[in-house]
Amino acid sequence: KQWYQRRVRVRLKELTDAKTGLEGQLEKTIQEISSVEVSLHQLREALRSKDGPMKVASTWFAARAKRPNVEQTRDYEHGGLLSEINDISGSQEALKHQNASAGVTLL
Repeated sequence: KQWYQRRVRVRLKELTDAKTGLEGQLEKTIQEISSVEVSLHQLREALRSKDGPMKVASTWFAARAKRPNVEQTRDYEHGGLLSEINDISGSQEALKHQNASAGVTLL
């Protein structure tokens, strides 16, 4: 009878330890999910913040191309606007890639 009680106590301790370990893993997983969700939100906000500067640069670039009675030149301002548009576009693509990667992490 003592042997049986000792085995039950050992098994109960094993189950309790397993439950405690699983609860710890669950808490860690919940924290990681929360962290990824916060990162996703920040990435989306960063992506939205690029829209305004992109629209401004694109508008200026288009306006320069449509100036009446002015020859189309590839001057310093033209290069600067083109560079800015390319930089913002590259930044947006990087943010979209990070956003997609973070989204896959949640799956």
